[in-house]
Amino acid sequence: MTLGSTSPAGIHLQGVRKSYRGQPVLHGLDLTVAAGEFVSMLGPSGSGKTTTLKVIAGFEQADAGTVTLDGRDMDGIPPERRNIGVVFQNYSLFPHMSVAANVGFPLRMRKVGKQQRQEQIRRALSLVELGGYEDRMPRELSGGQQQRVAIARALVFEPQVLLMDEPLGALDRRLRAVMQLEIKELHERLGLTVVYVTHDQEEALAMSDRIVVFNAGRIEQVGTPREIFRNPATVFVADFMGDSLSLSGNVTANQVQLAGGAGEFALHGMVVPEGAARFLWRSDAVRVAEPAVLDQNGPTLRLPATVITSAYGGDALRLRVRLASGDVGIVTVRDSGQAPPAGSAISVLLDLSTAVALPDGADRYEVAS
Repeated sequence: MTLGSTSPAGIHLQGVRKSYRGQPVLHGLDLTVAAGEFVSMLGPSGSGKTTTLKVIAGFEQADAGTVTLDGRDMDGIPPERRNIGVVFQNYSLFPHMSVAANVGFPLRMRKVGKQQRQEQIRRALSLVELGGYEDRMPRELSGGQQQRVAIARALVFEPQVLLMDEPLGALDRRLRAVMQLEIKELHERLGLTVVYVTHDQEEALAMSDRIVVFNAGRIEQVGTPREIFRNPATVFVADFMGDSLSLSGNVTANQVQLAGGAGEFALHGMVVPEGAARFLWRSDAVRVAEPAVLDQNGPTLRLPATVITSAYGGDALRLRVRLASGDVGIVTVRDSGQAPPAGSAISVLLDLSTAVALPDGADRYEVAS
C-alpha cells in the first residue's frame, strides 16, 4: 500500500446541532464535502468551526442531526474507527518520543507489524520531506518541521479524510505562507478529502476549493474563494472577507438615496428591492482622484471623501476614508511615494457595474446580466 492509495471519502452533515451547558453552539448545520475536496471552514473565534470539526472527527457527539462518512452513518462510531487523520494547532507531539515513534504511534495503536510500520513511517516522512529525521526529538525541530511531523502522523495510516484545526496558527507569517503551499501540494498529490479550520481569510482564499463561512454557529455562505470574496451573500461575509468600501442608502423605484443626504444615483442594471441597502466594492476596485463634487451621471459614481488615516503596505497604500454619506471604508491605491495626510480631501470613483448590492442583514441581490 502506498500513501494516497485509499479512496477519499465524502462528508455529509444534516441538521447538526450542539450545545454546551444549554448554550447553543451549532444551529442545525447542513453541509456536504465532496470526496477529494479541500474545504476551509472560515469564521471568527467562537463561530462553531472547531466544534464542527470535532463532531466530524467523533471527539464530540452532536445533540441532533447526522454525520455520514462515505455514506456511512457515524453515530456511535468512535474516533479511532472513522479512518480520519487530525492535525491540531499545537501539533500534539509526544516530547519524549522520537520523530519516528511519533509518526508511528497511530500504527502501533492499530497493531501494525514492526516491518510494515517502519516502511509506512519512512514513506510518510518522505512525503513531508523529513527523510533522515527519524531519530530526532521534537525539541530539536523548528516549528515548521514539527508541523510536518504532525502531518506525517495524520497521514501514515492512510486516512480517507484529513481534518486540520488552525494547523499554521503558531507559525510566523513567512513560514505560514510556505506551509500553505506545501499542504495544498500534498492535497493535490494525494487526492485526500481535507477539511481545514482557519480564521485567516487569506489562508482560506489561497488553499481552498470551497470556503464555508461561519457566523455564530450558522453557515453564512458556501462557495469558491472567488465567489466568497467577490460576491458575498450577506453583509457579514462582505465585512469579514477583507477590505472594502460600501455605501448605505435607501432604494426607491430605480434610484438610491445616499445616507446623510449625500446625493442619489440610478441603479444602472441592478435589480434591488426597495428599502435600506448597502452597495459594496472591494478596496482594489475603487479608484481615487482629485477632490470633486458628487457626480450623479453615468455608471461611474464620483463621491467626495476625507482620508482618516493611511498605512504603507509595500507596493500599495491602504487608505481609511470617510465618504460624504458618512460611510467609512478601506481603499487600496498604488504607492506614489507620498501618503495623503489625515484630513486630505479626495474623490472616490465607483463603477456601479461592479457593485455588490446587499440589503442590511438579508440575502444578496442579483446584478442584471
